[in-house]
Amino acid sequence: MLQTIWDQLDEIFGPILHPIIDPIFTALQDTTLRAMLLSSIIWSCLVIGGLIFIVHEGPVLLNLISGSTQTLPRTIAPKSTTRTRQQSGTAGLHRAIAERSQKEGKERESHIQASGVKVTTKMKKLRDAISLQVTVHNGSDSKIDMVVVDLDLPAGIDPAIGSFRMQRLGSIPAGQAESKEFLLNLRGGDISKLGGYVEFLGASYEVSKISLPAVEVEAL
Repeated sequence: MLQTIWDQLDEIFGPILHPIIDPIFTALQDTTLRAMLLSSIIWSCLVIGGLIFIVHEGPVLLNLISGSTQTLPRTIAPKSTTRTRQQSGTAGLHRAIAERSQKEGKERESHIQASGVKVTTKMKKLRDAISLQVTVHNGSDSKIDMVVVDLDLPAGIDPAIGSFRMQRLGSIPAGQAESKEFLLNLRGGDISKLGGYVEFLGASYEVSKISLPAVEVEAL
């Protein structure tokens, strides 16, 4: 049945295709012609490949022949430019953050000074320890709440047994003062580097911080 189908197709398309295809098959049966065609295809591929290689790698070859050392890809410059822009943007962001922090610090300091709250410290030498007395003076027109004194102790200075680095003063009415005593063991630390702050809640429910004044070494 398959042979019948091919016979039918040959009867229909044979008169059209045989005059075109038969000369091609006849020519391909010649060994010399096949060798020529194969050689032409191979040489054509070699020539096209060589032209493509010369177009893409020609500048590099010219640099190698002329002895030039500028063989780096041209894509390095855009990367360097992008890196420079990123560094500039990062530096600008850091400057903006630093300026904003400085501005907020000045505003906070002016607000604290306007509130009338002041901090004083007194230090005296005991037998086995140092006594640091921190006094908070509420010179404002309203009560301050949640007053806390927190010390920043350098290396070589530790709270004595029974004493703590942070102590609470609670609430201080307007026009009054409260004090707290800290007992510290001096183990070779530098008293001049002792720091800390007083934190409190004002009448407007805004948290404020006041840094402790510098400790005078001569007071020992």
